[in-house]
Amino acid sequence: MILKQNVGIDVSMESFDVNLSVLDDQFKKQCLGTRKFNNDIEGFNALITWVNKRKNQQIRISYTMEFTGVYYEQLAYFLRGQNELVCMVIPSKAKRYCQSLSYVSKTDKLDAQSLSWMGLERELRLWEPLSQLFLNMRNLTREREELLKERTIKRKNYNKE
Repeated sequence: MILKQNVGIDVSMESFDVNLSVLDDQFKKQCLGTRKFNNDIEGFNALITWVNKRKNQQIRISYTMEFTGVYYEQLAYFLRGQNELVCMVIPSKAKRYCQSLSYVSKTDKLDAQSLSWMGLERELRLWEPLSQLFLNMRNLTREREELLKERTIKRKNYNKE
């Protein structure tokens, strides 16, 4: 009998690796599948289709991801928009968990697996997206930082002439 199911997602700029695993009543973890998707809306929709074909329909599934720059955001917002349970972990916490598994190598596929298992074993807090106001403020702040960097570069180049 399956107690819990989770999709671990390792996100990068161009793609994301996923691992769908379940925890049974003997507390054994089993991988139901792994796959790589493009980090775009087509990849997001393909993920939902792929997961729906493999998951146990009787048990709510959750998704576990790391806060990785801005690469995770579109997928996280998409999943929340689909009414999915999304848990976010800070990279250092995910790294320590992965180290506890004694992996000898580090790949995106293994990172997705460790995130999936972490979601099965731990009671992680559900992620709540920023309100639209804070999201707009953060985006404006990032844009300002980029403009300041650009201005500094232009000033340095101007002073060299």
